[in-house]
Amino acid sequence: MKTKASTLTPRMLSDFCAKRLAPVLPEEVVKRLHQYMGELLAQQEYPSYRGAGLDLTALAETLSLDLGLLKPQKAQIRPIFDAIARAVAEGRLRAGVPSRQRSIRKEEAGSGSPPRAKIAPHSRKAPRRQRRPVIEFPEPLFTEWDEPDSFGAALRLHASRHGETTYHLFDAVVRPEDGVNRSTVISWGRGTKMPRAAISLEILCRIERRYRLPAGYFLAKTGTPDRAPGDFNLEGVTPAERRRLAWHLPDDFNRRPRHAQAEILDWVRTVIISGSTDYRRYQAAMMRHRYAVRFSGQSDPRRPSSIAQTPEESGIILAPKRLNDEMSAILTFKTATFAAFGLQRNGVWGTETAAQKVEHFGLWFGAFAAPPESEVQGRGVDPRLLTFAMMIFPQVWDWYLTWRERRRGFYTKWEVDLLSIAAAFCREETGWLRQTPRIAGNLAVIDGLISPEDIAEVEADWAGACDRMYKHARRRIKEIDRVARIHRDPFEPILPVLEAPSPVGEYRKITEEILNRMPDERHTPRAAAEAVRAFLLLRIGLHTGLRQKNLRELLLCKPGSLPTPERRLEDMKRGELRWSSRD
Repeated sequence: MKTKASTLTPRMLSDFCAKRLAPVLPEEVVKRLHQYMGELLAQQEYPSYRGAGLDLTALAETLSLDLGLLKPQKAQIRPIFDAIARAVAEGRLRAGVPSRQRSIRKEEAGSGSPPRAKIAPHSRKAPRRQRRPVIEFPEPLFTEWDEPDSFGAALRLHASRHGETTYHLFDAVVRPEDGVNRSTVISWGRGTKMPRAAISLEILCRIERRYRLPAGYFLAKTGTPDRAPGDFNLEGVTPAERRRLAWHLPDDFNRRPRHAQAEILDWVRTVIISGSTDYRRYQAAMMRHRYAVRFSGQSDPRRPSSIAQTPEESGIILAPKRLNDEMSAILTFKTATFAAFGLQRNGVWGTETAAQKVEHFGLWFGAFAAPPESEVQGRGVDPRLLTFAMMIFPQVWDWYLTWRERRRGFYTKWEVDLLSIAAAFCREETGWLRQTPRIAGNLAVIDGLISPEDIAEVEADWAGACDRMYKHARRRIKEIDRVARIHRDPFEPILPVLEAPSPVGEYRKITEEILNRMPDERHTPRAAAEAVRAFLLLRIGLHTGLRQKNLRELLLCKPGSLPTPERRLEDMKRGELRWSSRD
């Protein structure tokens, strides 16, 4: 005989959890299951089933539990949820099934009360589970706890400390206009995802305020982000610029007033992205207007050129065959082990120096070849008329120096370096132009620069023309050196380090900061690998004292491998890191 009371009582739930679940599950998991089962029984709601079996995945998501903990104990958990389902079914049967309706009608007829209206079976709906009311600042159940290491564990701990689940926490802190799904907050509690978007960081601030935690408590446990937030309110900003700006914007950028956002954007663009010095602004503007003559097959493949990489790009001209052959002859003269028979030279160019000179000569000829009506405002010379023999005319150099000063606004050491090359090419005994008079046959008339009389004069006295150019270059070097301006200080970025009592100690602070901000390799393995690489490069650089180029070319001999012979390292001009089994 069935009674009106439920066959399953809260006392029975407590006994089951203590005897069957407590020995096999953590205490916190048992508490959540017991609380959840009590709510199901009190509100007469069925557990989640998939087919004929208990849906452990839905149960884990609802309670923000680890599915891996529940699956092995499914045989222990399922009986009590089946009992809850039976108790709920019995309660609903007593509330309104047809067999009960007949007995109710008899009781109503005997008592003389008016009969109830007949309700169709299909119109009868199961009572919905009512959501718990949201309290702005819930009181904690306990005030002392063991501080967890991970973000997910911290979120679950403080939610359960206030008698809540992450499922209910979503209702308390997430607003409809935020556009955040419930599964996102649940995945935070599981530890499978980390908050990275700006709106996610704002929700973290709401949780901290709700649980009265210090500001930045949860953010400190998320580790170093592997990417910048991508949901900042940046209207009219291209995706490429958005990716650069996002790393330097504050987390509360979206909550700040419009004028404050505009001020922040202007500061980041000026100081960080584009640079705050006049030189950086000049460089950013000039890089949009390319001008150069590219020589084919002359640059070393290890040295990337700052000149545009496609000839179709505006202002880039491929060197004609004759000019390219002249460049090859100069490189052979300055880089060969021995000078050619009958020629003399002073100094040899290394690989890096040769690649740099090729780039500088390309810019020198590019100024003459650029159209006058372009932004570069060049001379507009036909590329087929260009030749290294032009360097013997003082008026050609004066035009180039004037063009450089008009373009930049002042003279720099760049002009001094180029004039030094011109003087070296015309120097007696060792100058390449001085020893190559046949190149005069490549000269052609250029309106306003080189006249037929000028060409005839240098062909008649090539040595005298070289002497005049040598003296002219030396005079111009002294004059420019007197008024040249230092447009940038290459040591400015590291002045705080150089001026410190212990520069090495200052650099060690960088490595210590990398270790303090090391990302969690379980969530962001790539960011963690990049941080380890940065740490190793800095420590190796501090120990070896190598410069950037030498550090990039450093070889590594793995443990157990034969080291590279010293002679081969000397030929390659590279170093090698070797393991010491003794140390």
